[in-house]
Amino acid sequence: MDKDNMEEVIDEILEEIEVIKLPHSRLYGIDYGGAYTCVSEWMGDDRPLEDVKFPKCKDKRFPSTICYLPKFNEWVIGDLAEGCVEKYPNTSFTNLKRRVGENVTLFNQDEEEISCEEALRNFFRILKDFFQEVISDEEKIESTVVAVPYCFYEYQRATVMKALKNTGLPVMGLINEPDAIILAYCFEDRIVKQEENILIIDMGETSLDIALYEVRQKRKYIIINCLNIMGSPSIGGGDLDRVLLKKILEKHSLKESELWKEIFKNKQSIAGKLRASLKELKHKLSTKQEESLLNIQLIPGETLYQGIRQDEFNEWIEPVLHRINEYLNNILNEVNMSYEKIDRILVNGRSTRIPAIKNLIEKVFPQTDKILFLNNDYLVSQGAAIYAAILKGKTERFGLNPINPYAIGVELKEGIFDDIIIKGKRLPCGDKKAYKLNTTVATAFDLMIYQGNEKIVDKNQLILPVEMSGLKPLAREDDYIIIHINLDENGIGELKLDIKNSKISWTRKLSSE
Repeated sequence: MDKDNMEEVIDEILEEIEVIKLPHSRLYGIDYGGAYTCVSEWMGDDRPLEDVKFPKCKDKRFPSTICYLPKFNEWVIGDLAEGCVEKYPNTSFTNLKRRVGENVTLFNQDEEEISCEEALRNFFRILKDFFQEVISDEEKIESTVVAVPYCFYEYQRATVMKALKNTGLPVMGLINEPDAIILAYCFEDRIVKQEENILIIDMGETSLDIALYEVRQKRKYIIINCLNIMGSPSIGGGDLDRVLLKKILEKHSLKESELWKEIFKNKQSIAGKLRASLKELKHKLSTKQEESLLNIQLIPGETLYQGIRQDEFNEWIEPVLHRINEYLNNILNEVNMSYEKIDRILVNGRSTRIPAIKNLIEKVFPQTDKILFLNNDYLVSQGAAIYAAILKGKTERFGLNPINPYAIGVELKEGIFDDIIIKGKRLPCGDKKAYKLNTTVATAFDLMIYQGNEKIVDKNQLILPVEMSGLKPLAREDDYIIIHINLDENGIGELKLDIKNSKISWTRKLSSE
């Protein structure tokens, strides 16, 4: 058969074959922020990341607000939820991220108690529906990565992962928000030396992360090692808003008002208009000597016109600024690194745009030529998308080595904290310790697992109380218990107890179930 005949035969065969198109797989990074949520898509090593705009949202970033509408038995998120806050204050949550991991009932729905985890699950379930509006039938979501604060405790990380289950959203894992920022920064080829020490300050609406990195560049491969982490899941721009509102109410003798009860006793969200007014006032008071309350209605139908001085504002937020200052000074001291060895300080997060915060950073680090204020709302979601590509093997440009932000251990006598896994171990990690049991007659004992970096347990976070009961009396007087703790790459753990000579063994997830 000559060449022309062969080509004709091949064409005839191809015409008869039904060509099946494989779905195009897509990778996304999700930044679930306290104020706004952003989503970015991995487009390839040689293309910039794409920030996603959903049809139901006004902008690419959309409010992280979630609201349950009792009349319609329906949950809504984003701009629609933001518009429902004032009408449904008891079932609206403008900063649910701050409450992740709380074992409380938000409200009751048809005799069912709605928890923080259930509300969070509904947020991601609706977000999954948003995705369906931007991908075609020939496409599918291959995987996503969700960003969380580095300073999230183990139980908060576990809550996020648990909420993501059964939403239909394929999730490969979590990434720490500063890790995402450094990935996005490196992706833009901004590393100019073979080795650089980079400090990241990330302060959003709910949390503060300060992370120190060593970045090594070998040809086109970049290795990112986290050296130290400090911060708090309870310091953010929203805290300044609440401090401001609390002091304003106190100043005007409104501690018995309905607004005080709603916000500071019942922990309800600050309504949209009031929240926006507080943010505007906060920014103005950072730069102006005095500002009036023209746009703030503390009592329905009544506007207060008294002014607030800048020195009052600075005095009110001083405790928050003091804590931030301590973290900024200690981040380098813990690893014996001098300021001179820092090549670049990257500052990101909406709250770092507040002049009072910006001035504090520049005061602690006076060489301002090293400071780069990124002011990019999408860096975290972009970095999360890059991490999704790393986990899926779509890129080989980066190696990321996160660490455990807190020690994990047990309570000893007199409230002393004894760590089993130390702070700063590279994830995943695990360790164990043996403790002597002093009696053979006890058939029960309590074990308290804490996470934190203080020597006294009261200053750390209780993440798991263990009640061991119904045990047989120990076989030997010198018996001992071995406590194993393991953390996976997401910082989520498992606990195993072995009472050796009595041959008792017990394993469970570290977080409460």
